[in-house]
Parts: sequence; structure tokens; C-alpha cells
Amino acid sequence: MDKFGGLFEDSLHKLLIESKFRFHTEDELIKLLPKDNKVVDFIIPGDDSNIYIDVKGVEIHSKGMVTLKPGDISSAIRSSILKAIQQSLEVHRGLDKVNSPLIQFKDNSFIICVTFKNLFLGGGKFIYNSYAKNDTLKIYSNFEEKYQIPYGNIFCIAFEEFEYLLASCAFYKVTPIDVLKYIVIQNQEPLTSKFMFGDHLRHYFKKVKKSTIVNDAGLRSIDRIASKLISKP
Repeated sequence: MDKFGGLFEDSLHKLLIESKFRFHTEDELIKLLPKDNKVVDFIIPGDDSNIYIDVKGVEIHSKGMVTLKPGDISSAIRSSILKAIQQSLEVHRGLDKVNSPLIQFKDNSFIICVTFKNLFLGGGKFIYNSYAKNDTLKIYSNFEEKYQIPYGNIFCIAFEEFEYLLASCAFYKVTPIDVLKYIVIQNQEPLTSKFMFGDHLRHYFKKVKKSTIVNDAGLRSIDRIASKLISKP
């Protein structure tokens, strides 16, 4: 992982610690799963669900952020998002195979791909229906139906949205899994569906909360790097 990727992942790690929600790390997964099994950066476990969290420091030019046309979604971004999905599905299957009490397999699970900026990549349904249908089908074809996490349970969100999710859940004493379940239900109906994850948070919580350690977690550094990347021709 490059320097920026390491900084970005460390920032999320600090947010998870601050939230006081139970979570597992990539290192724990490496020790638990078979040697050739892909892993994700973090897992938030719940009673009946897991949230697989993968950090992706991907870049997009302003044109792609506005038009959302398949041709404007760079191959690098598409590959990063698809990699997060594949890694999550492999962990999902791997946990079932090893059947360990340390990190248990949960049937109804979720995938969160976190990017440093809001790249307007949408959730799993949008990914499938717009810029990566064939790639998504190819990935899912390698997994039994039992391990095929529904497209509606996949979210591509910005660091800021991840921060708001954890901070708000901690403040209002609800679990991130409860919020994701709510969003999945809302997205099933056109009248309540929202493209932006942050819009769901603002609807769910009376007031969205921010992390008290964001600056210490490196967000200022991330913003400086992100601005340089996006400004490149």
C-alpha cells in the first residue's frame, strides 16, 4: 500500500476506535482465513450481519463526477470498486468455511467501499446497472448463491460519510448495521430511494454528528492530497 493509502486506512481505523463499536482488522482476518484468501481492511460484526469495509484511495476527474457516463468512470476506479466487492465476497465465504467463533459468518451482510472523496459511484445496484454490469456478473459467478451479497447491500461512500455514520451511531446509540438495514429498505422504493448515502443519514438521524478526532485522524492531509489528485488533467 502506498503512503496515501496507509494514511487513509489509518484515519478510518482511528474513527472506528473512537466510535467504540466492536470491529476486526485486516491482520485478524489474515491470521484466521486460509493463506490465499483475500481480505478486507475492517469488519464491524453484528448479531445477524457483518459489515465488510474496504478502503480505496481511487481518483476521478471532474468530468466523471458530473456526467456519470460509463465512459467517464475510469478503469482504475472501476477496478478498485470491483476489487472491494470481490475481496468482501471472499471474506464472506471464507468466514463460513473456517467456522470460527472469533469472527463468525453472518448471512445478511453488507459491503462498504470507502473512498477519500465523494466520487458519486452509487451503491451495488447502480454499479450493476450502469458502469460495471458484466464485471459484476463475472465476480458473482465465482461464488455460490449463499455468498452472493445482494447488490442493494453494497455502498460506495466517502470518508466524510463514513465519519458521519460512525459518529452519529455512537451519539444516538444505534448500530451501523441498523442504519444500513434502514437504507436498504428505503432504497427499495422510488419515493424513498436516495443516491447519496449522506442524504439517508440526514433523514435517519435528527442531526448528523461529526467525529471529534477527524483532524487528528488525518483528514486535512487527505484533503490536500485529494485536491491535488482531482486537479490533475
